[in-house]
Amino acid sequence: MALYRICKNESAEAVAHSIGRDPRSVRAWLKKYNKFGPEALHYSLTIKPLLYKKQQNGSISS
Repeated sequence: MALYRICKNESAEAVAHSIGRDPRSVRAWLKKYNKFGPEALHYSLTIKPLLYKKQQNGSISS
């Protein structure tokens, strides 16, 4: 939706502000889209494993 709004002559800054994102992020999305097409914007969640010190492992409680 953000890129659609930019195509309709709305600025990246205005779009970013309205969706609560940094304008640099919106411009990066646009650059990726222009270079690689729609597949470049496919969302993928990356999760880094939690790293614990050996003595902490298994000692987490809620």
